[in-house]
Amino acid sequence: MIPLFFLSCKKNGADIIPPPPPVYTPIKLNSSSFTIGNLAKGILDTFQLNFNKRVDVNHIILISNYCLPDLRYSLSNNGTTIKFYNLLCARLGNDYQFEFLVHDQDGKTFKDTVAFSYYSRKLPIEGVIMNYVVTNDNNYCWVVTSAPNQIYCIGLEDTNYIRKYSLNFKPAKIVINPYNQKFYILNYPFYTTDIDKVYIMNPANGIIEKTIAIPHDQYDNPLHHLAVYDLDFGYNGYGVVVTGKVVYGNTRWRILDSRFNDTIYAHPDWISSINGGFAF
Repeated sequence: MIPLFFLSCKKNGADIIPPPPPVYTPIKLNSSSFTIGNLAKGILDTFQLNFNKRVDVNHIILISNYCLPDLRYSLSNNGTTIKFYNLLCARLGNDYQFEFLVHDQDGKTFKDTVAFSYYSRKLPIEGVIMNYVVTNDNNYCWVVTSAPNQIYCIGLEDTNYIRKYSLNFKPAKIVINPYNQKFYILNYPFYTTDIDKVYIMNPANGIIEKTIAIPHDQYDNPLHHLAVYDLDFGYNGYGVVVTGKVVYGNTRWRILDSRFNDTIYAHPDWISSINGGFAF
């Protein structure tokens, strides 16, 4: 029989138990947020990343093919919060994704992406948005689309409120005439027919109540096909419509007076202007 010997370490009669190895806590992103600034007042958009432990920044970059901002950052809350800013190319309604790489005091790194949306809610709109306008009371947004050709009314207070009307032409712009509360819709001025027309819609039922064809006058070349490029109204119903030749060439402006049955004519100031009234 071979005797077995057991050794034990005791201190003052108690067993000495070695301490457990330290447990590493990996880096974790707890939350993220951002605040929209006001560039006119010198207040930049600010993005915030909150971590579970102190970190230092290796890099923060915007994932984009067209914008390469010189992002700046600062650390706070004992290094657990990163704030970065200087994204000058952001626009309302868009999404922006960033890649960040950070490391802790143990030299361990953590890399991930985070996205921020410059809107509170995204509403599904079928087709390509050509133009939109918000009513003066900020209660509704009217949107015109192509493919399919439609006009939407979207509630801004109640975003579940959506109604739409179909159009038999490709729209380019919608204008609310504050004088009669009618919608004046411009046709898309390229590669379509009836580009010299303005359509007047009743927003209550979506019916096109009137179609205005821009007439040639003595200042137009009768061989040129006119196209309507822009239109806007004052509160008195006095409108200015910009027309020109198809695709290329000079443009000129005319009066569209909705107070008098949508009469269209050349303004005397345009006639007597030094440059002949052309806008380039």
